[in-house]
Amino acid sequence: MYSRRCLKTLYLLLLIVQNSYAQNTSAFENLLVSANNNINSGGYNQATLQLTDALKQSEITKNRKNEAHVYDLLAEISIKKREFAAFKTFDDLTNPIANQLKDTALLVSLSNRRGIYYMEEGKNDLATNHYYKSSLNFNKYR
Repeated sequence: MYSRRCLKTLYLLLLIVQNSYAQNTSAFENLLVSANNNINSGGYNQATLQLTDALKQSEITKNRKNEAHVYDLLAEISIKKREFAAFKTFDDLTNPIANQLKDTALLVSLSNRRGIYYMEEGKNDLATNHYYKSSLNFNKYR
């Protein structure tokens, strides 16, 4: 009798946790989709606000992959706005997480964007080095 009650309680708790996680994931994904639409249409300020909300959600859920993805998008906005100091900050926040998670797509994106940054700065040798590093990351995890 006691074990049945425990099982029912555990089952109900599991349902609550799953529903909560699904709602958080859905809200996060909706913010990312909306932010991407704003980035593509040039609404960088609105996208930044949405990504700030997404960053708060990813920190609450302690999801490092989502956190890295948000930092990556913030770095993309910064480079499009030609705010290179902000770009370096977001890029530096993304890099350790991407290396820890061994996220190939994110590592390739980081190397490519850093190559663009170095080309803008006129440092073509460093840009070439990052594009080469990007291709190595892509082939390594393919």
